[in-house]
Amino acid sequence: MLRSIKRTLLWACVALGTAALSLCALITWPAPLFAFSLGSGKLVVASDRPIPPGGGERFLRDCERLLNRSPLKAEGRQYRLYVTNDGWRHRLFFILSPDAWGFAWYPGFRGHAFLSGADFDNGRVIHLGYVGTPPRTLAALCAHELTHVIAW
Repeated sequence: MLRSIKRTLLWACVALGTAALSLCALITWPAPLFAFSLGSGKLVVASDRPIPPGGGERFLRDCERLLNRSPLKAEGRQYRLYVTNDGWRHRLFFILSPDAWGFAWYPGFRGHAFLSGADFDNGRVIHLGYVGTPPRTLAALCAHELTHVIAW
């Protein structure tokens, strides 16, 4: 009986360890789960739904303009922002804070930022069916989350 308890505990630890390592890998390299992307300058946005070129480019310009107004300077590298429109992606990447509109992971995970959903054409955040209104615009949330990444 003691042997079966030890075996069960061992397999439970292995399963939890595997799940934790898998989550870390997905947070570090989320790109395969986001089929659509658009880049401009230092910013790249990736989404699980198509990004309309006009709205996506306007969003990137507005976000970069807001970042340039900040006293923290975005120096040197490219910043990646991922938009989780689908519920299962939101639950996966927002596991530590499921009610958040945006989330920035620690730079040890390459400093990615995530937004909970987007309407690129109208510049609006969509969070669990709620459409954000100014000042909660998509560009403002982008700049806010990327400021966390830059500050680290």
